[in-house]
Amino acid sequence: MMPSHGAAQQASSPPYELLVDKLTYGAGEQITVTLQSTGPDTFKGFFIQARPVGQDQSLGTFTALNDNTTETVNCAPGTQVALAEDPLGITTGGCGVTKGCYGVPDGCSPPDCDFLSTWVTDAAGENVIIEITGKSDGYVAIGFSSDQLMADDDMYECMRHPDGNIEVFSSYSTGRTMPTREATNSGVSNVEVAYSNGLLSCRFHRAVRQTARAGTGADQYFDLGNSSYHIFLAVGPTMVQPDGTVQIAVHTSRAYSDQPVDVTSISLVAAAFTPILVKLHAGLMMSAWMFTVSVAAVMARFYKPMWPNSTWCGVKIWFAGTNAEIHAIMGIVVTFLAVAQPFMSLVRGGPNEPKRRVFNWFHWAFGTGARVGAIIVMFLGLDFPAMDLPDEAMYVLASWVAWQALSEVILEQEALLKCCCETKTKVSDVEEVEMQTRKSASSVDLNPEPKTPNPVNNFIVDIYENKLQPNSGFKNAFLVIYLIVLTGFTVAMFTFIGLH
Repeated sequence: MMPSHGAAQQASSPPYELLVDKLTYGAGEQITVTLQSTGPDTFKGFFIQARPVGQDQSLGTFTALNDNTTETVNCAPGTQVALAEDPLGITTGGCGVTKGCYGVPDGCSPPDCDFLSTWVTDAAGENVIIEITGKSDGYVAIGFSSDQLMADDDMYECMRHPDGNIEVFSSYSTGRTMPTREATNSGVSNVEVAYSNGLLSCRFHRAVRQTARAGTGADQYFDLGNSSYHIFLAVGPTMVQPDGTVQIAVHTSRAYSDQPVDVTSISLVAAAFTPILVKLHAGLMMSAWMFTVSVAAVMARFYKPMWPNSTWCGVKIWFAGTNAEIHAIMGIVVTFLAVAQPFMSLVRGGPNEPKRRVFNWFHWAFGTGARVGAIIVMFLGLDFPAMDLPDEAMYVLASWVAWQALSEVILEQEALLKCCCETKTKVSDVEEVEMQTRKSASSVDLNPEPKTPNPVNNFIVDIYENKLQPNSGFKNAFLVIYLIVLTGFTVAMFTFIGLH
């Protein structure tokens, strides 16, 4: 008995276990066989036979205890083996003609839909037959909402338990907390469920005029016959509670209809565009951290001495790009690190004061922490479901990070090369002063001048304070290239945000 799927035999410990309910049996008796995963992996399929010890002849027949999760086929030589892609047969056929549909992405057809819902009223007009299917081994859910916010919603969970059993639950969403399940599940009837090849599907009836939600106090079902509602779709994993019950976890992907939908009529529903406030937030963050803060950091670190006497709007040019007001709408940690910077500068002291060195280290640490934190926040934001950004956006953001790091390394190396030349000159001057001092050692100055600070120590301070005059030709040219590339990355991200 060898599967013909191109896989080699494995000698490692199997990721499953096979259990039987009895070790002895008589003729005609039934044995319950349980095949279950021992880890997080799930079955795509399995091949099992019962044989006498040492013989090739198969015995008995197998009957699936749960037709929703297991399908038995005859694998004897010469027979056809057929597995349905979706045993419930949920398709986009008839969408907009015989039934209403809402799929993501638009125009998809199972199994290529991330999720799909269809609806049609029965012949008597008393029930809405709802179908939902999605790529998930945890749950796929549909909700009806009076707005585009996840709160006060009538929702239905098509949930797969870790043991493979599938159930449909009627729930009430109160926002960002776990939905409250209706105690008797009275809003759901005629349930059909299936799971095949990573596609979870459910079909059920929901009364059009169902309004009383038993067991949940003031919470109510929405009357689908009198009003239109936004449709929410979501998929995600499940989680086992301490009491052993299985609940849905935070969704990994969701979508909602652009306009309210009357599910008692036939219509094709389009997905909602990203809300303007979400786009505005994303655009401000990208412009602030990708462009403004990046330019400000480079200007302040490497271009202080380029235009020492030039000003723009009353401040030095290198400082003009360091306004940090937009930082306040970042995360709490990033906000704190950013806002702390100008306050620390109030007590930094003069260039030669001891506390200036302490300020320099804190200034660097807080600034670097804010920038790194902002980068993490931006990458996390790429997966925000409301944005629905393509994978290319992540590549652009990663390329920007690489370009920013490369640019600062190049400018740092240019500064270090300048440092080497300046150091040799300063050390040579020190040696010459010492030689002259030895030659005139016999003369005593009763009123000595104050000691000149060690030029080497001063030079170390100069490196951080960026007082050394750089190669302005190279740095001017590199600044132009840097700004052009940075603008390209920023425009690319704006394009992704605007088009999705």
